Amino acid sequence: MAFPMPPPALPSGFPEPREALPVESADECSDSDDCDDFHDPDDWDGQPWEVVFPSDSPLLAATYESSDGLFDALKEFCIENRMGLITLRRQKDKAKTRTIKYELVCDKSRYNPRESTAKIRNTTTTKLAANCPFKIIVQSLQTNNYEWSMRIVSPLHRDHGRSKSLTEHYHWRRLTEEQMNLLVDLCLDKTISCRSVHKQLCQKWPKIPIRRTDIYNWRWKVNQTKRQGYGPANDFVRTLSESKKVWIWGLDWIGDEFRFRNAAWGYHKGGKMWQQFSSCLQIDATYSTNCYKMPLVTVVAVSSERTSMPICYGLLNNEQVASFDWFLKQVSRFQRAGIISPPEVVITDKDDQLRNAIRQVFPNTQLQLCVFHINSNVVLYIKKWWKKANGSLDSDMDDDQDNADAADVQELERGNTKVKDMKNAKLGPLPKRVLNTRAGMYLLWRYMVYTRSEDDFNQAWRQIQETFPHQERILRYLKDTYLPLKREWACCYTRYYRNFGLITTAPAESNHHSLKTYHLSLRSDLPDVEAATASQTDDKRQLYKDKIQRANTTIRNQFSGREWLGQLPLTVTRWALDQLDEIHRLVESSEVSKKMLPPCTGSTKTQYGLPCAHRLLELALQDEPLKKEDLDPFWHIKRSRDIDDPLLQIKRPPMGIPKGRPRNS
Repeated sequence: MAFPMPPPALPSGFPEPREALPVESADECSDSDDCDDFHDPDDWDGQPWEVVFPSDSPLLAATYESSDGLFDALKEFCIENRMGLITLRRQKDKAKTRTIKYELVCDKSRYNPRESTAKIRNTTTTKLAANCPFKIIVQSLQTNNYEWSMRIVSPLHRDHGRSKSLTEHYHWRRLTEEQMNLLVDLCLDKTISCRSVHKQLCQKWPKIPIRRTDIYNWRWKVNQTKRQGYGPANDFVRTLSESKKVWIWGLDWIGDEFRFRNAAWGYHKGGKMWQQFSSCLQIDATYSTNCYKMPLVTVVAVSSERTSMPICYGLLNNEQVASFDWFLKQVSRFQRAGIISPPEVVITDKDDQLRNAIRQVFPNTQLQLCVFHINSNVVLYIKKWWKKANGSLDSDMDDDQDNADAADVQELERGNTKVKDMKNAKLGPLPKRVLNTRAGMYLLWRYMVYTRSEDDFNQAWRQIQETFPHQERILRYLKDTYLPLKREWACCYTRYYRNFGLITTAPAESNHHSLKTYHLSLRSDLPDVEAATASQTDDKRQLYKDKIQRANTTIRNQFSGREWLGQLPLTVTRWALDQLDEIHRLVESSEVSKKMLPPCTGSTKTQYGLPCAHRLLELALQDEPLKKEDLDPFWHIKRSRDIDDPLLQIKRPPMGIPKGRPRNS
C-alpha cells in the first residue's frame, strides 16, 4: 500500500500558505483585520428602505438657474445615500428648443435593464418582480421664472440594496476640461486601446465616474470631429487629397458610381527613402486591416541600415491580375513622378497573379522568390508525402515515426527562420552521402538553396534523385514546382543581381507585423488604415535616422583612422563598413598566408555594389584609399558625419622613422 509523501519542509523564515475566503480585490483585505469585515455592515437586509430628505435640504427649497447646478447638488446627496439615478424620460417645450422636465428613477429599476436586479430571468416571457418605485421630477416652471426645482414623487426603494456606482446618469459622467483634454489626446492615439485609456484616467483621477463604454463613445465622437462630419470613405479621399503628409495617390473608380474599388498612396518621407533605395523592392499583402476585407498591399524598400521602409500602400478589391496590374501601374506612375530609377530586383512570395502583373509592368526587373516560404513548403510536403520502407505514407504512421529524424528536421526548420540574408546561410562542403531520412533529404535541399556554386547546385539535385528514388511524389513536386524557377530563388543564380543579399520577404513581413500594432483589425475603417500607415511611415523614417545617429559613435571608435578606407567612414553607412571590413580581412589573410585570392566572380560588385577583394588588393598595392565613388549610391548617407563632428576628419599621424640607438665607437 502506497502512503502519501509528507509535504517538504519550508525554508526558515518562509511564510505558511494562507487559507482564507476569496475577496473581490486585494484592497478589501488588509493585514490588520484578516478579512474580518468582508461583509459590508451596510449590506441590504432584503427590506424596503426610504431616502430621507431633510426638511432644510436646499434640494427641496432652493431653485437653480440651470439644470446643471441642480444635478450637481443632487449628485452630492446621492453620494451620501449611495443611490444611482437614470433619466426615464425628458420633456421639451412647445417650440422643441429646450428641455423643461426630467423624470429620474432608480438605476436598479426595470427601466435600466443593464443594471436591473428586479429581473428574475431573461426569457421570451420576461417576468419581473415588484419594481422599485423611487422617482424624482426635475423641472423648469414658468411660475418660478423658469428656474429649476425638484419634486419627490416617491422616496421609497424596494427589491435592491444601495448602489455602489454613480456612473449611471450621464450628467455625473461629464468630465472637466483637463480630463477631456487628456481623453482627446489618448483617443487620437491609435496605439492605445480603450481599456488602457480607461485605466490611465482612473489612475490619475481615482474617483472619476466614467465607464469603459464611455471611452468607446468618446473615441467615436473624437474621430467624427476629426473627420469634420464626413463619412469614412469621404474622409479617406479628403485626407489623401488634402493631407500634407501624402505625396501622391490614385483611385480606381467604378464607372459613374462614385465608388472606388482600389486605392494607392505614398508619403513624402517614404518617397525620399524610395529615391535612395530603389534597387531592390519587396511586395507583399496582409489581411484583417479593415472592415471591407480589402487586402493591404505594401511596397517595401530596405535601407542601407537594414531597416524596412514602406514606400507605397495599396488597398485592393481582390488579388487578381487586373487589380495588381492597376496597383503596379500606380507604383510606376509614382516612380516617374519622383524621378526614381525602376527596381532591378523585386522579391515576392509565390503569388502567380502578382508575379504576372510585375512581368507586365516592370519587364526588365528580376523577379525573386522568398526562400523562407519555399523551404517551409518543401519541408511540409516532405513530412506529408514521405514514404516508409513498406511504401506507406509517413502521415499515416505518426506514432511509429523516427523521433531522431523528426528532431533533426525540426532543428533544420529552426535554422531556416534565422536566415534572412544570404550571408546568414552557413554551409560546409557538400556531403557525399546522407542518410535515407527526411532530414537527409531536407539537408540536400537546403544546400541547393544556399550554395554559391552552380556545379554544387546540380550535384546536390542529382544526389537527391539518386539517394531518394522511391520518393517519387516529393521529387515530382520539387521538379515541377521549383526547378523551373531556380534562377529566382537559388543563391548561386540570384547572387548576380543587385539584391544586397536579401533572399526573403522578412522586411515586408515585419513591416506588416508592426502595422498591426497600430490597432488595425476587421473593425477598422479606411481613415484608420490611412492614419496607421502615416504613423508607421513616420516611425520607420525616424528609426532610420536613429540608426544613422547611433552608428556615428561606433564608426568613431572602430573605423576612424584606417588608411585604406580613406574618407568613407564619414560618408557611408555602418553596414557598408562592416562588409568592407570582412572583405579586407580576406586580403590581409592572403597576404599573411602568401596565398592567392580565389578567382573573382564579380558577384560582390554586382550583388552588393561594393568593391571585391581583388579591387582592395589592387588599391593597397597602389597605396590608394577607397573612394566614395567605388560604392553604390545605396550605401551613401546624405549628410556627411564631419559636418556635425569636425574632429572626425583628423587622421592618425604617420609612422615615425627613428634614428636608432647610437653605438659607442
